[in-house]
Amino acid sequence: MADTLFINEDFFKKNISHRQTFNSSQVISTIRLIQKTNLISIITLPVYDNFQTKINDVVIFSDAESSLFNSIQLFLAVKTAEEMLYAAPNDERDNKDGASLAYHNKSVLLEARMVRDINRDATLLALAQSGADEFDDEEMDVQGGFYFG
Repeated sequence: MADTLFINEDFFKKNISHRQTFNSSQVISTIRLIQKTNLISIITLPVYDNFQTKINDVVIFSDAESSLFNSIQLFLAVKTAEEMLYAAPNDERDNKDGASLAYHNKSVLLEARMVRDINRDATLLALAQSGADEFDDEEMDVQGGFYFG
């Protein structure tokens, strides 16, 4: 069974204002890629799997999970916009670079918010620490950091 996406195109359009039009299929495929790579690297696979299970089984989130999930959704929208702008044709290079930098800064802020949400909740923190993910220092220099060890 394929993973459930945590946001859809409507959520993306509602939360991202940019004058460039994005292709629908590119939006969904970019969301899927970011969710399976960037997001899992931040929140860990056990926390990710917990959300997948609860969404698929229609289980209500705790308050802490709800707060984290809101941050996850915004992160996915912002990071998707950043990636799509970065990959867009160079028609308006200066405008594109400025917008991409703004989205990058927002995604870093949202990443920190997700880490904070996990660290503030004992259950989420224990779940994040239960993973067997191992990252080398070089990978973490590029991707971010492993925050729950």
